[in-house]
Amino acid sequence: KSRRMRAVYSTKKEPSWMYELIMERPWCAPAFRKFPRTCAVFLGVIAPLFVLIFFSIAVGSGLADVEAPYEINDNDHVLENLYWAKQKSQAIQNATAFLPPLCFSLYLQNYNLTTIHQDLQVFLDLFRSCPSACSTDEVVTELL
Repeated sequence: KSRRMRAVYSTKKEPSWMYELIMERPWCAPAFRKFPRTCAVFLGVIAPLFVLIFFSIAVGSGLADVEAPYEINDNDHVLENLYWAKQKSQAIQNATAFLPPLCFSLYLQNYNLTTIHQDLQVFLDLFRSCPSACSTDEVVTELL
């Protein structure tokens, strides 16, 4: 082996306080001596992971119990507002879909036949007087 590798392998570290605490227990020491890597994975990875999971479950369930009534009430208000917004949108769509025939029907009911004939005559005269290059938008603006 090279001199550098021997220096790396020859350094001895002091055992940590956790290791000393575990090795003092008569039921833990034999397992650590027989299966050091397995115990290191268990105590270094799996046990802290489960501690974090149980801690988050305990804190999360307590927080959920505190926030639940207000959250449910707020969600109900949001859903109610969405429902009424959709109902208003649907009502506006229905009204605008039936508005032109309704307006034309009211126009026919409110005016007699001679008034309608005069209005159509004015419109046709304006349309005929306009050259062929004239668009219907210009006729409408002249009527207004």
